[in-house]
Amino acid sequence: MKYRYKIYPEHRMILESLSGEVTIQGILQKTRTLLEDPAYSKDFVGITDTRTGIARLTKVELYGFSDMLKQTKQEGTAPWAIIATDPILVALGQIYADRLATPSMIVVSTVEAAAKFIDRPMALDYFKD
Repeated sequence: MKYRYKIYPEHRMILESLSGEVTIQGILQKTRTLLEDPAYSKDFVGITDTRTGIARLTKVELYGFSDMLKQTKQEGTAPWAIIATDPILVALGQIYADRLATPSMIVVSTVEAAAKFIDRPMALDYFKD
């Protein structure tokens, strides 16, 4: 899995891109990378673009990841949008969103919908539909 991200502190926003085979190992590594970045804040809104990703993880693995974030109190609190087109990633994204303590995540198919959900129109300048 290829992972890229950028934190925009001036907008209190994080933009991520996942491509290739999305595995639980890749999700764990990308989460570790993001959480270790000194500019990261769980109060920043975000978008994760997975449109060029293919799911290679299971619902059980996703449950374990979700539980780990809850137990370590690393679960974000700000609105987050996942842009997905792979049917499995759409389903897993929705399952993950449903497990969150606060209803702050949505799975969408366009950048426009993601930018609107997180209330950051400038995100349209960084992703293309």
